[in-house]
Amino acid sequence: MKRGLQTIVIGCVALLFPLGGCGDPGEIPFSVLGYGGGEGPGSNAERGSVLITEVGWAGSIDDAGNHHPEDVFIELQNKGFRPVNMSRWEIQLTGARERTWLIPESDREVFPNEYIVIASTQTRAFPDADFLLPDFTIPKSHWEITIRDKDRRLIEPVGNIDGPPFAGGYDLVTVRSMERSQIIFGNFGTLQRNWHYFTENVGRGKIAEGFRKFTLASPGEANSRDYSGSSSSGNFE
Repeated sequence: MKRGLQTIVIGCVALLFPLGGCGDPGEIPFSVLGYGGGEGPGSNAERGSVLITEVGWAGSIDDAGNHHPEDVFIELQNKGFRPVNMSRWEIQLTGARERTWLIPESDREVFPNEYIVIASTQTRAFPDADFLLPDFTIPKSHWEITIRDKDRRLIEPVGNIDGPPFAGGYDLVTVRSMERSQIIFGNFGTLQRNWHYFTENVGRGKIAEGFRKFTLASPGEANSRDYSGSSSSGNFE
């Protein structure tokens, strides 16, 4: 029995300290250490690594009080650890209206925590939009917007396909966007608790002059503060 025990111990030591010929393996290639096993930006992402953080579904209003319901946008934020190229990603609308758009081909890299804005036009309230989809529309109720990467992998859905939008709207005087709250746990885009109205009284600086008085939103910037009372919420700054 003692001899057998010695054999087992020697075998274990051999596994821990292999004999001979095993020198320094050298520098580990970056591709082994890199996110997702690759170098640099990619055109694919993991679910939840890119979020829809704002939806301007109610249009815009110029400072003369004219409502432009077709002037809509969505804002995306890269919440991952590497740059992402969103060329040919799908923007899928379901519910009251069914339509799929592709983000135009581009060499644009979206860096971690950076925002991009996708709008229907650049001639009204949102001239600094990163991507333009001329026929992009969002219904006034019963919609869900889903983003998928170039390989059609699900990144995230947002919205309320069964009823009115969770936040935002047009009150005949102003329009307010629907903004994502920063929830620590369970920040799913299809839950009402994770959204709030834009809470400031003037539109942010990336809204065109001549629209900031009544178009209350923050495209391409950190969202306004959430005063919903949720202890787990904050802002995106």
